[in-house]
Amino acid sequence: MSSMSKKKNSILTFVTSLILTMLRGVLGLIVTRLILKVYGSDFNGINATANQFINVILLVEGGFTLSTNVALFKPLVTNNKDEVNQILSATSKIFHRVGFVFLIIGIIGSYFYVMLIKQR
Repeated sequence: MSSMSKKKNSILTFVTSLILTMLRGVLGLIVTRLILKVYGSDFNGINATANQFINVILLVEGGFTLSTNVALFKPLVTNNKDEVNQILSATSKIFHRVGFVFLIIGIIGSYFYVMLIKQR
């Protein structure tokens, strides 16, 4: 692949990523306005809280995924299947633990959140 072709691909990737980000922002504003209009601000607050919780999970997941991808570079290049399997096995165990912790936090958080809403 030539240098000019790489540059064009990089610019195209940047522009499409920028358009996607702007489109998500505009659509987010429209959806939030519709939610406020149809369901009210209480539902919007609950929805925003749930979205923030999910975003935290996605951040944690993204960190482990990136770490796994970096750790797999060398074993994949050298075709070391044993090391690839060890890395994937360790990652699987970590994801299960993180998932379990978030499940427990979600259940406890949901209980307290319901109690908080009932008091209003």
